[in-house]
Amino acid sequence: MLTLTLTPSLDPSMHEAIDKRILSAYPRSSLLEGLMNQRKYHLRLIPSLAAVFGFMERLKNHEFPIQNYTVFQTSSLEQIFLRFVSGSISRHVVMQQEQEIEHLKDELSDVAVIQRRCEDLEGQLRQALNRVRELERENESLRQPTK
Repeated sequence: MLTLTLTPSLDPSMHEAIDKRILSAYPRSSLLEGLMNQRKYHLRLIPSLAAVFGFMERLKNHEFPIQNYTVFQTSSLEQIFLRFVSGSISRHVVMQQEQEIEHLKDELSDVAVIQRRCEDLEGQLRQALNRVRELERENESLRQPTK
């Protein structure tokens, strides 16, 4: 695991640059958390902790405004727990999104019903206007004197 604390006034686009740099250096690694000026990565396939410390020192001193960083190994039990929690959160997010989709479908269905009703009313209005025009023509013809 790798946690970073970045300079608080750092431009958010720099967060992406730091993420890309770290994730390209350690393929198959992932960003677990990125809130404000805190970043947390799960590093995979690292040669050694010393190599990670050397890499981070180069980043801190020469490339990015990193205030501090921590590199540590998680226990197997902790890794299992973290995977379980991240999976639970993902399932929870998916369930929320599915509920939102169902709600939107209901709203779309309501809109479709209203649209059909408007189209029906528009047709009835056209028929009524046509009937009014017919009556006006009949009325006009009745007003004209017969010869």
